[in-house]
Amino acid sequence: MKKILRGLISAGVAAALTCGMFASAADTDYIIDSKGDKLATPLAYQVSDVVTYLGAEGGSLKEPQDIFVDNQDNIYIADSGNNRIVKLDANHQFVAEFTDEGRLNNPQGVFVDDYGHLFIADTGNQRIVHTDAAGAYIEEFVKPETDMIDESADFAVRKIFLSDQGYLYMIKGQQFMMVDAYNEFKGYVGANEVGFSLMRTLIRLFASEEMKRRIATVDPPPYNNFVIADDGMIYAVAATDSAQIRKINSAGKNLYPTGYIAETIYNENGFSTAPNYVDIAVNDEGIVSVLEQKSGKVYQYDQEGNMLAAFGGTGNKQGKFVLPVSLAQNSAGEVFVLDQSTGYVHVFTPTQFFKQVEAAVSLYAGGDYDAAYEQWKAVAAVDVNYPLANRGLALSLYKLGDLEQSMAYFKLAKDQAGFSKAFDDYRYEVLREYFFVVVLIAAVIVGGAIFLFFFLKKLARKVLNQYYYGDGGNKK
Repeated sequence: MKKILRGLISAGVAAALTCGMFASAADTDYIIDSKGDKLATPLAYQVSDVVTYLGAEGGSLKEPQDIFVDNQDNIYIADSGNNRIVKLDANHQFVAEFTDEGRLNNPQGVFVDDYGHLFIADTGNQRIVHTDAAGAYIEEFVKPETDMIDESADFAVRKIFLSDQGYLYMIKGQQFMMVDAYNEFKGYVGANEVGFSLMRTLIRLFASEEMKRRIATVDPPPYNNFVIADDGMIYAVAATDSAQIRKINSAGKNLYPTGYIAETIYNENGFSTAPNYVDIAVNDEGIVSVLEQKSGKVYQYDQEGNMLAAFGGTGNKQGKFVLPVSLAQNSAGEVFVLDQSTGYVHVFTPTQFFKQVEAAVSLYAGGDYDAAYEQWKAVAAVDVNYPLANRGLALSLYKLGDLEQSMAYFKLAKDQAGFSKAFDDYRYEVLREYFFVVVLIAAVIVGGAIFLFFFLKKLARKVLNQYYYGDGGNKK
């Protein structure tokens, strides 16, 4: 009865907070360009649902930490405060809870494989639990026995991921640790680095040797979250001053050394502050979504790092968050954002306009430049001022070999680098096409110049002879 009453109260409060918010959504949004300027765009996502209460059976979430969507679009939530994993179906309805017979203690991460098996980061118990689709215990992973792990170090794993090769990846401070199906340690990858700091640089210049040694021992900042995409790359977010969004290859190298562009974030005192990305997701087309906690914003980027959308924010309204901690995306393109403070799951559905943008981006990335061009034309037909439309048209035309037209669109997109590259290629094509004509003209010009030179030389000699020797050839 208490559980039901608590649920009714929670639902009532949620209704009061969110009443009427669907109808009040704005019809415009913005993106951030490479210069950090905000550019107005049509709305990319709309709030389609807010899951506030899971019914009498599921109750409310308490300080949840992680959200995951499986290949059937079922939703799994690490309900840390209630020591359980909650499963919702594709319609956001409660299906089941998993507690490992009450043994879970502050679980902070969950992964579900293609067979529906659960891998739970049982953080409080310093283990990873593997269950079947029904939640029946199969095995557990504890701290592996290896000299590569400090004996005094804990195994309080927060985030996990099972690769297609069967390796279990987990965040271990400043790097990722791998174990195999037998809990054998397989190594580290993607070691983080201490980012540049002007203050540390100045201290090194004037500090004592002892202080310099202390600075040298400063640990790099830890990773916040990660995902392994279909291309085998590790996409991760780290709490660093720069390059917080990372794409790490099998050799551990970060392919995004400068990070992506986001908006300037200000603290309560009005000073700018570094963003804090807490989660990342990558869809099948390679579009990257990241969750920034301080602003409460979700930023989406294409494969080249261009921002496609920015939505969300802080507050108590629908589509706004108090303390967002995790995000996930399903096959329909819906984005789920988990709010730890309220225990709510906000569901964002892409607009028809943004589906066109994603289609154009995906077609271009897949090498279908003709279709990408037509798709970008459809985007421009909706909003001729959409910042990425002209650039998308320019890139597609460039790949199709229409360099002259691509230069025109690069100019409209104010993409100087793209224009310069297209111009250089266009100049080369023109020279190659008219090479023999150019050579002929050059030969005529050179030949004419030589002829003129000798003609003038002969004429000058004749004039001099006439001047010095007269008509008879005798010197005056």
